[in-house]
Amino acid sequence: MKTLIIVVLSVVVLLALVFVWGATLPTTKSVSKTIQINAPVEIVWETMSDWKGQEKWRSDVKSVEILDERSFKEIPTNGPAVEFEIVRLETNKIIELKMSGPFKGHYLAEFSDNNGATTINISETIIQESIIGRILSRLFFDLEEFVAAYFGQLKLEVER
Repeated sequence: MKTLIIVVLSVVVLLALVFVWGATLPTTKSVSKTIQINAPVEIVWETMSDWKGQEKWRSDVKSVEILDERSFKEIPTNGPAVEFEIVRLETNKIIELKMSGPFKGHYLAEFSDNNGATTINISETIIQESIIGRILSRLFFDLEEFVAAYFGQLKLEVER
């Protein structure tokens, strides 16, 4: 019986420590990256703004569900679905989205033409208010790595 009490107390203390650690994690993660792609801005912008078409070239997206003309939902290969609301679309210049679901966030992609190539600046901010969500995000999701993978797949798609 004494051993059981020690094990239970140890587990409770460990869980409390993990919870306290999670409470100290920041609620906001942000990343900004710039990339140059050897393709015309029109092709890059069209590829990125074709929400349903991203199913074909993004390995992290299982499917995309168009909700209406201003919103869509990405169902990832791993993890919960994320809803996107289109805040601003300026053809060949800007894609701005608001994210909601298991977290909130903001996404901004700015495009510029560089003599037939395209420079894209992406800023993404994710807000995770839930302590459990922050812990899981810290353990299993690297925003920098996610954006780098997105850029890599985009480059492969439009430069081929």
